[in-house]
Amino acid sequence: MTPLFRDPANDNAVLRSEANNLTEVALGNSEDLLVDDFVVAIGNPFGVDQTVTSGIVSALGHSGINPEGYEDFIQTDASINPSNSRGALIKLDGKLVGIGFAVPINMAPAVKDQPLEFGELQRWRLRVLIQDMTPDLAQALGAGTVTGGTVSPVEPGTPADDVGLGAGDVVVAVNGETVEGSPDLRQKIGLRRPGDRVKIGYIHDGEHLTAQVVLTRGAEQGPAARNRGDGDALGRVRFAPLDRSHPAWGEAQGVVVAEVLPGSRAARAGREPGDVITAVHRQLAKTTRDIDRAFEQAATTTNRLRPGPIAGSGPINRWSSR
Repeated sequence: MTPLFRDPANDNAVLRSEANNLTEVALGNSEDLLVDDFVVAIGNPFGVDQTVTSGIVSALGHSGINPEGYEDFIQTDASINPSNSRGALIKLDGKLVGIGFAVPINMAPAVKDQPLEFGELQRWRLRVLIQDMTPDLAQALGAGTVTGGTVSPVEPGTPADDVGLGAGDVVVAVNGETVEGSPDLRQKIGLRRPGDRVKIGYIHDGEHLTAQVVLTRGAEQGPAARNRGDGDALGRVRFAPLDRSHPAWGEAQGVVVAEVLPGSRAARAGREPGDVITAVHRQLAKTTRDIDRAFEQAATTTNRLRPGPIAGSGPINRWSSR
């Protein structure tokens, strides 16, 4: 086997085999999977050939293991034994629906076709920061839904900016498909082909709107990742600069929390995307480098700004220190 391309963000790879007379596996549609569907996992644990375990689909749509990745994991109770990972997950009709542990097979074509056609995997982005919706945010924004993602800072000149998306808007659909949160939006956008146009459904001041967006190519790590402090001392946090599209612009100096790893120490402490770090260990944090320096010197204590909604259902526009 010769590796042609690896995609850590998708946890897949393209390999070339010199073997002959191989039988091509029939591909299923992982979008059709349901919880309680019976599946079998095939692999070679510890070098033992052609082992099979069976079980059911326990859950669908898991994410959060790698915040910068493209995740939509299938959970199954079919045992994925040590060194059995990357094996086939197959329905009882013999069709391949996933790659253990357990990447939906519908994610594979983008990983396979683009490197063979273009020599690389091309990611496409809206170039916005998205915060997962919560009941409090939905009420504050007048969104009427807890699905979707709240738009935070928008870079000037990006596809989102071109169609008028701004801070406080809520992205709820891509091409008519409901967006469950920021990982789902990244998935629906990032694995599309070059030149694709997508229809974004969003809520602005309580009104449902749509916009046609031509995606631009982004670096594998988007703007939030490129401009981040390390974040390990805060418990796996990614940062972005505070700019004029953020509600705290003009009221505070600091660095925006762009993403928090679910289940991390930072998440358990209540830190959320959209928070603004203003000081670390009594040192002002005006840039991500300030945060890095503070992490190097001492354990972290933070003074933050958190969004607080004005009475009623209007957008968040007041920030108070906590």
